[in-house]
Amino acid sequence: MTRCMLFVDDDPDDVFLIERALSRRAPDAPAEFAPGGREAIARLATSVDGGADLPAVVITDPNMPGVGGFDLLRHIRADAGLRRVPVVVMSSSSNPEDVRTAYECGANAFVVKPVRLDDLGDLLATVARFWVHYNRAA
Repeated sequence: MTRCMLFVDDDPDDVFLIERALSRRAPDAPAEFAPGGREAIARLATSVDGGADLPAVVITDPNMPGVGGFDLLRHIRADAGLRRVPVVVMSSSSNPEDVRTAYECGANAFVVKPVRLDDLGDLLATVARFWVHYNRAA
């Protein structure tokens, strides 16, 4: 069974662009969306409790109100049932402090969200190809 990519982003415009880019460049990569860290934690809890597969990768925006991406990442790394899930932090900022924080919290990668839709599609197709199709989960 192909596992999904779980996108965590509170911006509806960004979610729309991600969905559009995926439909164009990676239509065979299943994706789920959570509007924030709290909702992502609830979704991941269904996996740990046996109700759903763990995502192939979590792709999170670091800057969200409430439970932000770094908080989500810390939660994932602290939970024995989740810590093996790869997490990619995807931000519109390349602030070195954000990059450092992401890796200190246990991110597998930090990528800057491209501005152009075609470039976003290229990035997401690469992420899907690697994490969903090629990577083998523990």
